[in-house]
Amino acid sequence: MALFFNQPSRLNTQKRILALALLICVAATALGFRLFKIQLLDGNGYGRAALRQRTQGVAWGFARGDFLDAKGQPLTGRGGVWKAVLFPNTEGFGKLTVPILSGLADVNAAWLQTAIAEGRPIKMPYAFDDASRLALENMRLPGLVFAEEPRRYGEPLAVHVIGYLAGDAGIAGLEYQLDAELSGKGSSRLAATVDAAARPISGLGIRHQEAAPDNAGWDVVLTIDRDLQEIVEHAMDVKGIRGAIVAVDPRNGDVLAMASRPQFDPENAGLYLQSEHAPFINRAISAYFPGSVFKIAIAVAALENGICAPESRFVDSGSI
Repeated sequence: MALFFNQPSRLNTQKRILALALLICVAATALGFRLFKIQLLDGNGYGRAALRQRTQGVAWGFARGDFLDAKGQPLTGRGGVWKAVLFPNTEGFGKLTVPILSGLADVNAAWLQTAIAEGRPIKMPYAFDDASRLALENMRLPGLVFAEEPRRYGEPLAVHVIGYLAGDAGIAGLEYQLDAELSGKGSSRLAATVDAAARPISGLGIRHQEAAPDNAGWDVVLTIDRDLQEIVEHAMDVKGIRGAIVAVDPRNGDVLAMASRPQFDPENAGLYLQSEHAPFINRAISAYFPGSVFKIAIAVAALENGICAPESRFVDSGSI
């Protein structure tokens, strides 16, 4: 019995080779695009994720945008406070740390012992003055690190314009009106590089990891001139003025300075809620009663009828 095989034509062979080459090109293109995306487009994100995997730290500062004046000078985030961070897994971390901190910085010992037992880095919820900080730094306690954390309102300025926060949310002023634009996701970190046992690696130090740029809030530029604002507020404080001052550019109507007194401390706004002086009112733009305006009409009538003279004085005893 004879067997016959049909040999594929030369044309069919070329088609198959072409199809295979096209398939390889498509796969190579897809692979190349994927590598491009991983390395160039998403590389920073993967890098930050890898860095966080081999570091331990605490949230430091915030990703909220700042207020800037017309010249780009900051109106918020201009000051800082010294905070302490403990890394309990540091080699040589001793039991003396708790009593020493409790004695020098009035730290709650029970709270600190519980936090240390968890093994994670601890940001002390206290601000340290220079004397306490220097004394502790000179002791060179293993696992104790000091760093300056920025304050939102370190040197309060234009507080009635800017407003204040409750937690991470704007409650009043532009902080409230522009909360969505200012708000960021996450925060920067103060972190140490650790080994597989979560122990900080000696010699690598502590680093400040900034929040991802795409997670940061927007900065807001105002027409306020910080230098002029400082002059206006200083003058009001020196003179003890109660009221408001507004400086406007006559060429375009830009508000260059706006101050109201009495004012409040935006870092501790809750302390002023029951104040009888109503410090939260921005007297430059808010409606409030300055006094009885009808007294002017009575005074004019009295002058026109000769009942009194411009230099006349009257004592109000509080009764009719």
